[in-house]
Amino acid sequence: VRDARGCALWACVLITFFGYFRKSNTTSDGASPFGSGKCIRVCDIDEVPLKYSLKITVRSSKTRQFGKVATVYVAGCLGHALDPVAALKAHRAINVLAAECHAFSFVVGKKVTAMHHTRLVQAAKDMATAAGVDPTTVAGHSFRRGGASYAFQCGVPDVLIQRQGDWVSLCY
Repeated sequence: VRDARGCALWACVLITFFGYFRKSNTTSDGASPFGSGKCIRVCDIDEVPLKYSLKITVRSSKTRQFGKVATVYVAGCLGHALDPVAALKAHRAINVLAAECHAFSFVVGKKVTAMHHTRLVQAAKDMATAAGVDPTTVAGHSFRRGGASYAFQCGVPDVLIQRQGDWVSLCY
């Protein structure tokens, strides 16, 4: 993906999936790239070169509303088509954004637009259709539960999945 919106969307898709994020953490419910809310900002994502991963500071979420900050690490997979580190690098190379912008905003012309919830959900539905899955069975939460299920199938210990996904109960 080489265009600004496409690069932003692909980075958003991979980081939402592998970070088990809610769509409210990676996308906006409005067009403003500086809107309030739980959305991760550019300054909240750091590359960790020695570990080839991303360190993401989550300032707020559905279960962390009173100033408790969480740190989530998302591992890269060098050379793989589904590498979130490479996707973020490509996004940042095309979309040069202010530190306080929503992390997956994109630049078209001189206008910066936040990645909207509906774009992420539509991407999930489009990918489902391409894979032969009924798109009506897919929603924004599919990234969160899908990423956690995939990690479990790959042998990631359940306690790590629960911690990274910020689940406060054993129902995750």
